[in-house]
Amino acid sequence: MLDAALARANTWMLEHIDPKWIDYVASNTMTDLNRRLNGFIWTYELQAQVVAVRDEAPGVKTFVMRPNQLWQGFEPGQHVELVLPIKDVQGLPVKRFYSVSPQPQGRFSITVKQTRQGRASRWLHERLQVGQRLPISQAQGRFCRRTDQARLLYLCAGSGITPCHSMVSAALAGP
Repeated sequence: MLDAALARANTWMLEHIDPKWIDYVASNTMTDLNRRLNGFIWTYELQAQVVAVRDEAPGVKTFVMRPNQLWQGFEPGQHVELVLPIKDVQGLPVKRFYSVSPQPQGRFSITVKQTRQGRASRWLHERLQVGQRLPISQAQGRFCRRTDQARLLYLCAGSGITPCHSMVSAALAGP
């Protein structure tokens, strides 16, 4: 019961406190109670919390994520590494890379196509729920939107459309 109350308080705080105040709230001057209430931001590990799950097409889901205060943002076309709470055949955590797309309020999304033999995509589709947190990497990759070209042509297919979608969305949004 206490965990549920803490989760609700944490979610409320993240949705209602301006992101500019997160560093202050997460500062080392926090009391023990604040650390328990704000466990998502009181960490040295970069994490993202799932805030929405959308079915895009049969076998394709988009997961909207809220990163904690350690997130440094991304350039359209970049990707993040997710660390899933499942193990591979050697007993190590399963890690996968997914392109990120912009969302309002400093959030981002990943779109995942489920594959028949895919341990990671199957886990994401069947197990990942709103409210869960996953360790992530900072955004990485150099396949980014070019702003020095007047005209660009993107050729993409299948789930490979996600980095291009991110770049086109950014171009349409303006400079």
